[in-house]
Formats: sequence, structure tokens, C-alpha cells
Amino acid sequence: MNVSYLLPPPSQRSQKPMLEKPTSITCRYLIPALIALHALPSSAETKTFLNTSADGLWSTDANWSTGSKPGASDNAAIGSGLTATIAANAPNIDIATVGSSSSPDTTIIIGANLRTRLFRIAHFDASFGSVVQNGGQVTITESLDIASTNTFATSGLYNINGGSLSFPNCTLGTRGNAVFKVTGSDAASISGGSMTVANAGRLEFVFGATGVTPITLSGDLNLGYAAQLSVDGSNYTGGPGIITLVTSNIIDRVFPPDRVTVSGFAGLDAEIRHTKTDVQIVLTEIGKFPPAPPQLATVLPNGGELPQLGESTFSFTRDYSPSGSPWAIIWRESLVFDALMKHEEIDGGNPVPSKSWQLRIGKGGQVYSLIGDAIGETIPPQFREGGDSDEAPWVDEVWQGVYVDQAQHNPPNSKWFVHQSGAYLRDPALTRPFYSPLVASRIDPADRSYETVNWSQFPHNNQNVDNIGNNDFRPHILTFTKWRDVGGGVIECTLGYYNFGTDYITFVNMPWGGVRRTKLGHHFTIAPDGTPTRDNSNFADSVSVSASDSAGWAAFSANASGTDASLAIVHGFDPTPLPPYLVGNSDWRYGVAGTANSETGSRNYIVGNFRRRPNTPGGTGVWSRFYYAFGSSLADIEDRIEVGQLTSSAVIGPFEFGEEDTPLVGYNFTGSLGTLEYAIDPENSQIFLYSRPVSGSSPLFFIERNNGDRFLTWNPYEISLKPYNGVIQKIQLLGYAPNVADTSPHLAYQPLDSLLTGNVGSYIASGRTLAARTGWAYWAEQTPGASGIGSPLADDDEDGLNDLLEYALGANPNLQDFADHIPAVNDALTFSFTRPVDRFDVTYKVEATDDLTGDWTTVEMEPVIQDNGDGTETLRYENLELLFPESDRCFVRLAVNR
Repeated sequence: MNVSYLLPPPSQRSQKPMLEKPTSITCRYLIPALIALHALPSSAETKTFLNTSADGLWSTDANWSTGSKPGASDNAAIGSGLTATIAANAPNIDIATVGSSSSPDTTIIIGANLRTRLFRIAHFDASFGSVVQNGGQVTITESLDIASTNTFATSGLYNINGGSLSFPNCTLGTRGNAVFKVTGSDAASISGGSMTVANAGRLEFVFGATGVTPITLSGDLNLGYAAQLSVDGSNYTGGPGIITLVTSNIIDRVFPPDRVTVSGFAGLDAEIRHTKTDVQIVLTEIGKFPPAPPQLATVLPNGGELPQLGESTFSFTRDYSPSGSPWAIIWRESLVFDALMKHEEIDGGNPVPSKSWQLRIGKGGQVYSLIGDAIGETIPPQFREGGDSDEAPWVDEVWQGVYVDQAQHNPPNSKWFVHQSGAYLRDPALTRPFYSPLVASRIDPADRSYETVNWSQFPHNNQNVDNIGNNDFRPHILTFTKWRDVGGGVIECTLGYYNFGTDYITFVNMPWGGVRRTKLGHHFTIAPDGTPTRDNSNFADSVSVSASDSAGWAAFSANASGTDASLAIVHGFDPTPLPPYLVGNSDWRYGVAGTANSETGSRNYIVGNFRRRPNTPGGTGVWSRFYYAFGSSLADIEDRIEVGQLTSSAVIGPFEFGEEDTPLVGYNFTGSLGTLEYAIDPENSQIFLYSRPVSGSSPLFFIERNNGDRFLTWNPYEISLKPYNGVIQKIQLLGYAPNVADTSPHLAYQPLDSLLTGNVGSYIASGRTLAARTGWAYWAEQTPGASGIGSPLADDDEDGLNDLLEYALGANPNLQDFADHIPAVNDALTFSFTRPVDRFDVTYKVEATDDLTGDWTTVEMEPVIQDNGDGTETLRYENLELLFPESDRCFVRLAVNR
């Protein structure tokens, strides 16, 4: 088999292709290659739905023209305005066709499983067809076509509001009007290979209260020049954020602005954003700057799949929803409220109060209210005996993380520890509760999770009242918290922190917390063999049990025998042997901390906290996972701990994010001080920051002062020594920047101060020389010979490589070095090319065909990658003859896209 390298003459290579939108540029080079032949499906019997029995059910044999429901080799046809309902799992079929006539009401309603090779909606000339999926698992093995086959259909619709859907390919609107509609967030997943929205096609998203299920594609999203997008937020009750509608391998163009419709989202500005891979909607409080990108709240590792623990419903809102619980302080609950997560357990259609709960998250990321439907409020009433009983509103007696630098902690004179939640009301500068500022967050309805990032505070601010900054404790800690409803009355919490200061954190509570003694008045330790022992020792006696001497959990119960409503904390164990990020073994400390003679009495509180002993100097962080489990008794909870394997899932680990594999977020900045603004721009960004705390890096904050000036800095104390005195009006996380001295020589960096020289006075270095990654925009504007951001197809050195290819292949736009960088092919049928390792903002795709007049196929084989040790890598695609075994020709090309 002969393979030759084909390349058009330079005059053609530098010409700009026809593009409807210049936002996505693809450059390709060709080489010859092979094609697989696909067997045609065997002939199949068509069975037409007649609804003879009038029950409308797919599963009723008498409803079909042949007297039996369709099977594996059959084509199922629904037309004539009839509705077929799949209420029970259907046998596998070959083809499903909905809409074979001009009757407008032809519909399939899917509530159970269906598997088919082809799913065709509005298949024939002038036909109507619709599918409504509210449950079940629909698996399509070849293609989902909506008004996209045969002649000219009238209208086709696929509306999914529940269940799951998967397909390798979906095409809508090539032959008639077609809508793919996602309603709410109840659908478990919508996953596919590629999707094409042609000129008569429309993607439609109707938000529920918490959001909408995204479409997840492993392949490309291909959009016609008139493709439509519609987003309805009338039912949305969540807050600002960036919500992904579609994620894919690559998007070839954007939805035209005049074909995009956005409605609803009361009180929020809504904007559609396109990245290289995603279609998103950006929701911003009216008059505020944009919310932090959601990927900044994806730092914590996923908890993974747990065994199914029960049937349930879940809801989430950031609209204020009071707990109705009795509190013992003067402060309004609305001051602390950030979000409500609510779970109702179902058994046989009936609610199960012992496993149902409401969890209210405070503005500092703490849990300030945890209600079990069978128990009531479990969080203490916040009464503090001695001094000011209102000085710690939802700051101390809550579930949270606490971090200690033991070298500086010297009570009672020098109490150095950091609260996740916020600060005590001990400095006269504080006139109302102050909670650790929320700097990023993300809700994932499909995962039933909510993740927050907070700048954690030093609570004992009475030590800072002299207004002398040098003797103040100024912790630099970010807390990351992810709450997830895993079903069966179990709540998963993953809690982590990143130390970006000079303190040395060696002792943490993960978590600190406890319960109301009047509700859950009996504490139990659990021996390794599962035997519970009631122990209501006083907290002041410093009683604890090591993790290794326990079953990995402890509990509180409403009665002394543990046979009534209960709440367990599953804390797990230490790794063995202890890894370097731990310097000591963990233990569970507990005890009664008050008299509890009334519901709102003095410290109605039994403390429970799991103490870890990490080794976390500045530039490092640790995360830990634990579980809360409600149940009707200790025995009931123990069963679910074993079924869910919760003790083995309650683990700890370090933050280990590297420069080369951590996702980036791109920004552009305009103005300075009072006019400083930023925009998230994945394509032509001024700077790129890491979305996760790479080891040794510093967070970069966008801060607004009370005089309207805006700043960029890693150190908020440069704006105000007291975060709570009102000088800092708004603080938001943008990402993470490493120190210049710590950066890899093989990655493109520039010092932050040099990248922000146009934003005069707005960047405060505060003693650190930080660096940001740069990409195409910086290269195009700063590299000699390059023609600028707007000219990716320019070829000023006339070597046959335009600027985008020069950038992608590491060539020099000021030197005719085409021969040094063209892809290569050899007699062993191997295709190879070399690229810089840091070109994160372009994508490379190898495509092949055996007929230059036909379609090109993406080469899916994994390349052999060789690290050249100089900041480049060579990718080799071997055995190209396997692509088209029945042909003696093969053409290959490299596509570069941004």
C-alpha cells in the first residue's frame, strides 16, 4: 500500500476559508490513508402502532399491526396522531419511527427502558413527530435523527425531563423544523458522541428551580449558520453562576446572536457564552461583576459512586428559606443563610422521616442548621454563657473546619486558630455578624451537590483591637467544602483547605461540630467490633478515642439505648503507614459543653469533632471526606454504613495539582481602579490562571473597596487589615498564580505585573512575584513576525504556515521554517508531528480518508507520545493501514483548531 503526503501549493494554503463566524479557526494539512466498509442492516419487519386495545401501551401486543409488539429485528412505526406509552421496559428493536404522517399529535411517551439502533422523529415528508421522555434509560446505538432523514418533514421534537439518554450521533433540523429540548434537572444524564444542529434545528433548555441537565458530548457540536438556541429561566430560583448547557470535544461555530433567545431569570442578567468546548449561560446579579467561573469550585475530588441506599427526592435553593428552629440569639437567620439542600426519603411511595433531612449552609460555608425530619433541629441554639451571649451567631457551634498553627496557639493569651465559618463579635469594629467571604461556588443538580470556596477568618479578633497591624493574626487560608446527597439519609461532606500564607497548619478539626443535647442527648463511641458505648463525659475533660480504636464512626441518639432517632458521623481512619502530609494519628474528641435545661438554654450542646494532624506549610493543602447518617436507631445506621461502605470511603489526601495538567481560566481586564473590569475569555485571554491551587501558588482575588476602587492581589489584607470593617465590599476568586521562580521552563509564563501594566494602579504584588500562563493572544501580539490576534491565517514570512499553525507547531512566524515543522509520514504507514507541550488553547485532530472527494474520519487510535525533553513532544500514529483495510489508498491531514 502506497502513502504519499499531499499539500496544496502555498498560495492556496494561506487563503482564508469561508467562515460564518471568525470565532473558531481550523487549519488542516493533508496526507493520503484507508476506509472500513460497514455491513448494511438486514431487512426487518415494520410493525405499525394502531392502539387497537385503546390502552395506548407499547407493551400490549394487540396494539400492533402484526398482533405482537416489536422485537430485536423490527421497525416500530407510530403515526396517524396516535400516542404510544412505554411504561414497562421494551424489548430491543432495530428502528423506532415517530411521525410517518401529517397528523400533528403523533407521540411516544417514555417512562421505561428502550434500546434501538435508529431513532427517527418526523421521518417522512410533511410528517410530525414528538418524543417525551420522563423516565427510563433510552439507548440509541447508531443515530438519533429529528426531522433529518428522507424528504421534508414538518416538525420533530425530543423533550427529555427525566431518565437518561445516550446516543453516538444526533442530527436535528436538516429536513424540517426540529427541537431537542431539556426540561429541568431531573434527567440523570444526556450523553452522546457528536451532535449536529442544522439550520432548522433548535436546542431548547427550560430551567427547573435548581438548573438544567447538561448535554455531554464526547465528540463535536456542529452548528448550522442558522442554528437556534432557546433558554427559559422562568422557574429558576438559584443565584448567580456559570451553568454549562452543552459540553463537547469542540464546537465548530457559535449560535448566531439573532438566533438566541433567553427569557426569565428574574433579578439576574443572563448572557450566553461559547468556549472551545462548551455552551454556557452566565447569570450575574444585576449591577454586579460576573460570578467566579464554576471550575474554581471543582477542587475537591469526587466521592465516587456509592451503592444505592434508597429512593428519594432532592431540592436545592439559594432563595432564603428560614429553618423555623428556635434560636437563642438576637440575630436574624437571614444574615447567615446561603443555601438549602433538602432530602426526602421514600419507601413504597411514603416518606421516611428518620432518613429525611434539611441542610442549611451558611455564608461561610458552615452548616448552621441540620434538621432531621424525625428529630428536629440538631444544631445548638447558639447561646454562649458568660460575656456576650450573642457574640458567636452560627460561628462556633456549627459544623465546620477549624485550622491551627500550634506554634502560635498559646491560650488563653494568644488563641491562634482559623474558623471556616467567620469571626466572633469581639472587635468594636464589628456591628453585625461577619462570615468568611464566599469567593466561588458551584451547584451540580445531577450530582445533588453544592461546592463552596471561602476565605476563612480568624475568630478571636479581640486580639486585633489595637489597630496595630503588625501584631494581628492574618491567616491566609481558603476552605473548600462539597456537600452531596447520596441517598438513604446519608450526607457526604468533602472538606479541604489550602494554606497560601506563611503559617504552618499542623492541627485541624475536620469537622468541628456537635448537636443539641435536648434533641440528641446521648453520645456513643463505636468499638472496632461495632459495639456502641454511651459516653456523656464533659468536654472540658478532653476525652477522645483514636480512630484506630473505633469502628470509624461515632453517633448521637435521642435515647440512652440508641434505639431511637440517631445521627452518626462517619470519620474513617488514618492511612497506614502515615504519609508525609500527616504528622500524627487522628482521634474523635467529644463531650457535653452545657447544662441544656431548655431548648434555647445555656450551651445546649454536645461537642463532637474529628482531629487530624496534617503537615501543611504555606503552598500546600489537605482534604478529608466524612459522612453524616440519619436513622431510626444506631443499628439502622450501622446497616447503611456497611452497605454503603462508608468507612472505607471516608478518606484523606493532599492537594496535588501540577502545572501541566491543571485546567486554566482565561481573563481580559479593562480600565483601572474605579473602572477596572474583567471578562472571562477562553479564546483571546490576556492572562491564564490555574483553576486549582497548584503547589506553591497564590490565589488571585478581584476586590472592590467601599470607595468603588477595584484591585487585583493575592493578599486581601493589603486592602484592609480588618476584613470585617466594611472597607472590602466584594471579594472574588479568579484563580491561582505560581511564583515566577517556581515555574516550569517548558511552559509559557509572564510576570503578572508585566501583563497588567495597562491596568494602572490596580495590581498589588504585595511582596510576591507571581506569574500567569500566556497563550495565543500574547503570542500573536508579542512575537516578532506575527500579525496579531485578528489574523490567525496570515503568513507574513510566506513559508506556507499561517500564524495559527506557526503557534500550534512551535514554528517561527519570522522565519521560513516550514520544512522543520510539517507533519511526516514514512513507509511504515506512520504519521507523526511535533508540538510544544504548552499549547493548551488549541486542539489537534488527525483525520483520514481513502477518497479526497468523500468525508474525512477522525483517527481515534491513541498515538505514541514521546517527550523530547525540550518542551516539545512528538505524536506518532502507527498502522494507518488498519483504518481502511479494503482500500489501497490513505490520505491523512492534521487539523488545528482554536
